[in-house]
Amino acid sequence: MLYAKKHSRTFADGSARRVLALCDAALLGKSFEEGKVVLDLKVNASFYKGEKVGEKEAEKMLKNALEDSRSSLNVVGEKSVACLRKVLPSLGEKSVKKVAGVPHAQVYRV
Repeated sequence: MLYAKKHSRTFADGSARRVLALCDAALLGKSFEEGKVVLDLKVNASFYKGEKVGEKEAEKMLKNALEDSRSSLNVVGEKSVACLRKVLPSLGEKSVKKVAGVPHAQVYRV
């Protein structure tokens, strides 16, 4: 299972920005360190902990977010990144960072 959470912010000018956070459920509540880089899914659990979804639902959510020019993505974990690769096959190996072996990808639209 995965956790998916949608974040949205509307600005004074009426524009909106959205972030879809997706994380493997088994990783939530843990912290990973590699050198000076820390991926803290304990302190930042509330950013990812939304609804529990299966991989097909996650792929649908990712696809919808990619079709929305105002949305960005924050994806953590083997299963979650695999879902992202299914809907975004152009995601290169260099675009996926690993912290203590845990993959993490971000897709930003500005």
